[in-house]
Amino acid sequence: MGKHKGNGQHDRALIRSTLDDIMLAAMVEERYKSLGELYYRVKVVDMQPPPDLRMDLARWRTMCKRHECRTCGGRQFACSANGTPLTGRTDRLPRCVCGGHGDYRHTHAEMKSTQIVAEWTAMLNAQLRNQPEPKIDWP
Repeated sequence: MGKHKGNGQHDRALIRSTLDDIMLAAMVEERYKSLGELYYRVKVVDMQPPPDLRMDLARWRTMCKRHECRTCGGRQFACSANGTPLTGRTDRLPRCVCGGHGDYRHTHAEMKSTQIVAEWTAMLNAQLRNQPEPKIDWP
């Protein structure tokens, strides 16, 4: 797990998120919340992320906030019967259950931070469950 170092102005340019990027951010958010509950059950104290992860958490939360629905402020994706998210006809991006959608863009730094938070979440989850740490290979 390494600390992300930005490379200047190109790190702040917003790029269009793919469906995989959107789902990654949403799943990391869901796993982070469940990990906090697991951590409290196992350690009987609230989870405290390491200080070197604070900037990555802030970037990841910024991306999650941007992806929230503009209409209702939620993050509940409308899904088909088989569980895949329903997407718009032209942009192929997920729709909220209310019919709205978020601003599905992110910066390179936010995506890198999302990956770092995902790795930390998987590592801590494995430690709490006494399992081997998983290795995540990013494309």
